[in-house]
Amino acid sequence: GTDPNVVIGLFLDINDPAFAEIVVLAAKLLAIAALFEFFDGTQTIAMGAIRGLKDARTTFLIGLGCYWLIAAPAAWLLGFSTDAGASGVWWGLALGLFCSAVALTYAFEWKTARLLHREAAGLAVPA
Repeated sequence: GTDPNVVIGLFLDINDPAFAEIVVLAAKLLAIAALFEFFDGTQTIAMGAIRGLKDARTTFLIGLGCYWLIAAPAAWLLGFSTDAGASGVWWGLALGLFCSAVALTYAFEWKTARLLHREAAGLAVPA
């Protein structure tokens, strides 16, 4: 794995004892951010694929549910109702993106399977 101190060292003197707590927190947040980016990339690709099928409604509804009903409450609960602090906020947001990635990927798979089934049955496929 990549040493988080290389990235943190671009912004702070990691050997300065005054920054010791910040370096530890930044290393935790970078690890969460890496996972966050994986989920975000996955959901962004799935969202684009669904929109490519001319369906913005599904992406809107899944985004609404995952961001506002899962990510925001989870971030608040983990960040402010536990002692996780900033890490809890980022874990909550990552959870929402994970749910969005799974839901959007499933929605894309379902929509394409339905279109392929219609085409195989000789039915009209919407343009």
